[in-house]
Amino acid sequence: MRSTNLNIRVCFAAVLFIGFLSAVVYIAAVMSPSTVHKDDRSDIETADHETIRTIPPGIEVDFFEDDEAQDVDDDEDDGEEAEAENVDEDDQSREAEEQPVCKYPDLQMSNPEINHLFDKSHLHCGGRPINYLTYLDSNTDDRIGVIRLNSSALLPGEKLISCRYIRIDYLSDWENNAIIVHTKDFKDNNETTLDFPFEHEFARVSCQYETEVFSGTGTEMMVKQHNNMFQQVKKKPPLEIWAKQLHNSGRAKEALGGGLNVLMVGVDSTSRMNFMRKLPKTFQYFTETLQGYVLKGYHVIGDGTTAQFIGMFTGFLEDELPNTKRGTANATLCDVFPLIWRKYKRMGYVTMFGEDEAWTGTFQYRTTGFSYPPTDHYMRPFWLAIEHLPGYRYYGQFCLGATPKHHYTFQYMRHFVDKYNQSLKFATAFHSQLSHDSVNLIQSADQDILDLISSWNDKGYLNNTVLIVFADHGARYGEIRQFLQGRLEERLPFFGIAIPKWIKEKHPEIADNLRKNQERLTTAFDFHKMLQHILDYPGDQSRFQGHGISLFQEIPLNRTCEDAHIADHWCTCLQTISMSTSNDFVIASAKFLVSYINDLTLPHRNNCMELVLKNITHAEIIKPNKRLLQFQESSLQFHVAKFGNMLRLPFVDFMLTVETEPNGGMYEASVRKWFKRDHTEVLADISRINRYGDHPKCIRDKFPRLRKYCFCKEFLHPT
Repeated sequence: MRSTNLNIRVCFAAVLFIGFLSAVVYIAAVMSPSTVHKDDRSDIETADHETIRTIPPGIEVDFFEDDEAQDVDDDEDDGEEAEAENVDEDDQSREAEEQPVCKYPDLQMSNPEINHLFDKSHLHCGGRPINYLTYLDSNTDDRIGVIRLNSSALLPGEKLISCRYIRIDYLSDWENNAIIVHTKDFKDNNETTLDFPFEHEFARVSCQYETEVFSGTGTEMMVKQHNNMFQQVKKKPPLEIWAKQLHNSGRAKEALGGGLNVLMVGVDSTSRMNFMRKLPKTFQYFTETLQGYVLKGYHVIGDGTTAQFIGMFTGFLEDELPNTKRGTANATLCDVFPLIWRKYKRMGYVTMFGEDEAWTGTFQYRTTGFSYPPTDHYMRPFWLAIEHLPGYRYYGQFCLGATPKHHYTFQYMRHFVDKYNQSLKFATAFHSQLSHDSVNLIQSADQDILDLISSWNDKGYLNNTVLIVFADHGARYGEIRQFLQGRLEERLPFFGIAIPKWIKEKHPEIADNLRKNQERLTTAFDFHKMLQHILDYPGDQSRFQGHGISLFQEIPLNRTCEDAHIADHWCTCLQTISMSTSNDFVIASAKFLVSYINDLTLPHRNNCMELVLKNITHAEIIKPNKRLLQFQESSLQFHVAKFGNMLRLPFVDFMLTVETEPNGGMYEASVRKWFKRDHTEVLADISRINRYGDHPKCIRDKFPRLRKYCFCKEFLHPT
């Protein structure tokens, strides 16, 4: 018996010892650094040594190596372990929020590749005394300003002959009605007073004067002309009464807060990064004082300003609406567009739209424009009149006399808000000239934009306003576009939304969703849905017009560029692999791209030269991000993304940058090569990333959409 008990004790001790050794081995294995980080290190090694594989035709492509497929299994194992653990809902929600399917680029303001492109250049106007000859005196006894004469601006030997006050009225998007209202002749050499009442929205004052000019035989008198432009918002009492009657009738009873103003201040060609670089005062005030929300994943939906504005104000892509392209058959006017400000007007709002540079207007540059003013107050006649001034180029690109042109844009907006401070308003002010061709000059407007929006806040206007500060897209031209960061910044413009504090308190779900959506994939379509949401909250979004999801709602984590109606060419939720420009598939795709461009200009071959591929400057394979291809669905309870096996692609997309002859054109485009069917196609828009100047002047007026492709034959052998 004693022997048996001893044997039992020995066996039991052996079992304990073996168990102890097993535990030690297991713990050592688990805690071993080589084991813990094995997968991470293999991923890094794979990334560091990734090579470009030549892809033979006729096969499907899996862009990802086996170790990435292993990552899928690891993710599934991780998911099973998570289910086994008691993970609370908040942790799952936070993890989901941190892992959206679309990973937009994490760009930095400072980048060694592009830092040399930025400087502190500022705008300086003035320097010519004649530009100060006439001015507006607003300090009068009545409320009407008076245009007066600054006699000290006349140089010795100069003598006034006459001045005229010309009223500027809208006739069409392409022509003004100019009416001479007041005239004054200066018969006495000592008479230098002028008192023209400024009674209209837009006016031009033109003065003729004599000046001595030296010639080879002595001096002679020459007649010169001074022009100055004046603008203001002339309140329309019947319009205000009508708007109030509509509002009081209950049309806006479903509107958020009973009706909120919408004020939009925009600048051209400014990415989120460059907004932060060049408009730091405005950015700080918007994000800190106003507690505004900046959408980091806000994407463009097409090429240029027109595509973005059509998306913002109609909710559709341009090609989904009736054709308004200039130079095409059966093109109609932009009056047919279902513009959102018309819906606001029907709800009792007073509306305004103002943008500079009439010749490149959003709705006029390559589309047909309007047959009547699209909003209650419309600034186009003012800019059209400026561009028709005699010697317009003499005044300088960014100034009119001593006044920076962007002052007029923001001043008009300021006047509108002040004049209609008791009415609901929908207004947009958009300035282009400073930033369209420069990444630096927009910094000259930083204080002016800050002064504008801070004045609204100081006056209490923003207590009942949704304020939008935005850009249409990033820089589309210039040296910055030659770098990867510049290409990405073009697609990621600045877009910010500020709402009143009481909205955040009364509707915390709006504030919470805007906060989340700062990190989500968003577009102009979502903003358009939000504009409708303002008029009908909480509303039924299925009844709203156009694409997108209101920014007052949470944008899904699993959203893709396809879901958001963003073409691959504009989608930054992509991974790229550099390709050799001597690769056979790259060369074939580049030749196809040039052939495609030539087909566009073929009907105009009598005027436009056929282009030839000169050089391929950059080539990449574009591959959708891994999470996008693995995504299966979201859990109903926690909206946690679920992933599965990798989707195999039947095509390969190339992003190409090519140079053509004889126009010296630089083009960027996405080209898709299908494998099982021998087919190649150009995706979305082709970008021209260098300036074309006058090269397309033989067709630019009749066929503006071909400007970036046409090289007129007259430039091949200039006389």
